[in-house]
Amino acid sequence: MQMKRSAYTLIELIFVIVVIGFLAIVAIPHFLHLKKAADVRSTIKTALSAVKCARDIAASRSLLDDNMSFTLKDLVNIKARGWTYVARGDGTYIYKKSHGAVVRINLNRRNHYVNIYINCWEFRDSANDSYLRNECAKMVGLPLPLSYTHRIYQEVFHF
Repeated sequence: MQMKRSAYTLIELIFVIVVIGFLAIVAIPHFLHLKKAADVRSTIKTALSAVKCARDIAASRSLLDDNMSFTLKDLVNIKARGWTYVARGDGTYIYKKSHGAVVRINLNRRNHYVNIYINCWEFRDSANDSYLRNECAKMVGLPLPLSYTHRIYQEVFHF
């Protein structure tokens, strides 16, 4: 007489649990790294679009409206996490990490420019420093692999 099997054995269930645990051990750190890289890309895209927007609006106000009484915050308003506005001079937006300023956007009305400064070296992660730094370098066009001597992206946008 043959017995009909209607359930999984304990060994089969334990094997499935071990396989799922192994996949979780491998996948979870990878997904966390992808999130950090997405944060770097988002920060740089925000900074680059803000500086170009500020330049265009400043040019419009100064040339078309003949109005030079504005600050950087009047031109663009960055409300993303990590950004702060400093009302020194014509205005500065700073993106800070726990270890210092990473991105800085300055307005200089007197000399008619908006300046952006990105320190890719400061995008770091305790697990893998080079990954986030190289992600930043790719976004702004710095040479790879990123070295300490070529870590800064700085550009002046005249209006």
